[in-house]
Amino acid sequence: MINKARPLSHNNHNKQSVGRPTAIDRLFRFFGSSRVVVFFALVILVGIATIIWASADRPHPQAQRYWIMSHTVLDKMSANMSARAALANDILYVTGFSPDQTTPAEQGLHIIPTRDFTSETTFARSISSGAIPSYVKAVLYDNEPWQLTPRNERQNVVFYYQRANEIAHAHRLLLIATPVPSSYSVQVAPYADVVDVQAQSEQASVSMYVNHIQSRAQGSRRANPRVVVLSGVSTNPTAGDPTPQQLLDIANATFPNTVQGWWLNIPSPGTACPRCHQPRPDIGISFLSQLGPNRITP
Repeated sequence: MINKARPLSHNNHNKQSVGRPTAIDRLFRFFGSSRVVVFFALVILVGIATIIWASADRPHPQAQRYWIMSHTVLDKMSANMSARAALANDILYVTGFSPDQTTPAEQGLHIIPTRDFTSETTFARSISSGAIPSYVKAVLYDNEPWQLTPRNERQNVVFYYQRANEIAHAHRLLLIATPVPSSYSVQVAPYADVVDVQAQSEQASVSMYVNHIQSRAQGSRRANPRVVVLSGVSTNPTAGDPTPQQLLDIANATFPNTVQGWWLNIPSPGTACPRCHQPRPDIGISFLSQLGPNRITP
């Protein structure tokens, strides 16, 4: 006689196949509601958390510090030992820089040779004519409501930044966008590798300065999570010369949680800044000396 194995009942099979309850199973049992309700509740919670995270004023994933400055400014800053030390760990976008003009004090600094333009049309012509040397790695396009930027570019700011971006990237150049009004920073961020929020007109008040750049920095990163966001400071703006301590307070209030560095301006009176006071490199030197090197590890 052949003994046939007794089949497991449906209930016995379930008891053998069910393991320890998961966290989700516990939620289902706790709420005593359908799986669909609990599932959508979890989706809503995750969505709320994502929105809060995206809107937070958080540091950029890298704590690298950046500067924009002219070669003239770098010459003056690097000639001072303490000011140069402040730049030692930073990345410097230096306009007008040429490797054959490197001074001994500038050797060893992380300099990215940069060319600046106030017109996309001029930039495009320079590319076409081969006027930009091969050692240049970045271009700065400064579209402002002044006579240095053609009217059609001033009236179509975003469009011309998009065109400048296409030309720059086609030639393996980084694009630095420095639009005025600074409210355009958010709109042009998708077409830039670096965005500078020109807020130097507000630097007499640290709180006003931070308020000015905060929403623009957040909006720029939402528009382009990879963009590097900087803000402008000046030693001699039209509003009046700041003290080194004022610039230091701005730096401490904004880096690294809001911006990743600054455009250090030391302008001379002229077409680009007709109401600027006389240059004050001494303020810049004192500011950098007090700021010191970046000690936040990228």
